[in-house]
Amino acid sequence: MSYSGLHAGLYARIRDYAQLLDDVLITLKAHTSAPTDDNRQKLAQLFLETEGSAPSNLSAQFFQMFLQSEQGISSSELRDIGNALSSPEVRNQVIDRLEDLALTLENERAGMLARMRGQG
Repeated sequence: MSYSGLHAGLYARIRDYAQLLDDVLITLKAHTSAPTDDNRQKLAQLFLETEGSAPSNLSAQFFQMFLQSEQGISSSELRDIGNALSSPEVRNQVIDRLEDLALTLENERAGMLARMRGQG
């Protein structure tokens, strides 16, 4: 696989995570979100699947590695966020943390796009 293909695949994955996170944040902040919402369930599952040293889901492994390397987030915090998203009420503290993660994902996505275009 070429480096450009690798970067394009990673870019797409980060973009998808960022979009999912943004969609969930919008509904949480608008107080229109419920634990049964598809996107909220997907995001909660992604956080919960990262538990353990070697998640079985490749997407969860990448998500875990990215968040732990870029944000220094612990496995227990990932699990706690997933559990919070699965509960009826999501505390403001969790929403603030999700916003931090969304910003990190967006910065990484923009940096990766610049590298793909040869500007980084």
